[in-house]
Amino acid sequence: MIIHGKKIEPNAELDFVTLSQSKMNMVNLSGAHLMGADLKEVDLRYSELTKAMMACSLFEDADLSGSDLFGGNLIAGVGQRSIFIGSNLNQSNLMLADFSLAILSNAHLNNADIRGINLMKANLVVATITNSRLDFCDCSQANLDKVDFSGSNLTGSTIVRASSRWAVFASSILNLCDASWANFYESNFVGASCFQANFSNAIMTNTNFSGANLMNANCYGTNFYKAKFTNANMDGINLSKANLKDTEITFEQLSYASSLIGTIMPDGSIHR
Repeated sequence: MIIHGKKIEPNAELDFVTLSQSKMNMVNLSGAHLMGADLKEVDLRYSELTKAMMACSLFEDADLSGSDLFGGNLIAGVGQRSIFIGSNLNQSNLMLADFSLAILSNAHLNNADIRGINLMKANLVVATITNSRLDFCDCSQANLDKVDFSGSNLTGSTIVRASSRWAVFASSILNLCDASWANFYESNFVGASCFQANFSNAIMTNTNFSGANLMNANCYGTNFYKAKFTNANMDGINLSKANLKDTEITFEQLSYASSLIGTIMPDGSIHR
């Protein structure tokens, strides 16, 4: 296939090429060099892009649904409003990329390096992002419902006002993250590390924190109705004005909290 005078084939040298608005679905560009390429509004659905070099490329409004980008390099790529539904991004590198408003529902980003990525208002419903690096990523106002983050590192990440219902954070690291006002309804934080995390005013109804580390976490005004804290570390946690009604938590755990002012206790009483 030849587009704009450029041959589209595996291992092609296409650095800084302009292919915007091209129809290239189901092409094979495995191992291709597309560094700094202009791929805005391109149609690359169901294409083969394994181990492609796409660092600093522009793919705003592009559609790469169903494509295979295993091991690809998209460092600092700009993909605002791009579509990656069901795409394979396992073991890819998306450090510092801009995927704000992108659609990555049912995408696979396992064992990927996604540090510093911008996912503001992105849709990642049912995506799998296990054992990945998401340090200092921005997922504010994103749709993270049913996303599996098991074993991933989200240190210092921003998840403010995100919808993360039924998500899995088992054995993940959320130290120093800001998840204020987020919705974690029925999410799984079993064995997660949430040291100094900010969960203030978040919804944690029916959430499972068994074996989690919540040391020095800020949970001011957080709704933990019917949450589970079996064997969780609560040292220094701020539970002021939090709702702990019908939670599975011990008096010993509560004794380690830094503040319980105005907290609704498990029996429904208000702590003074």
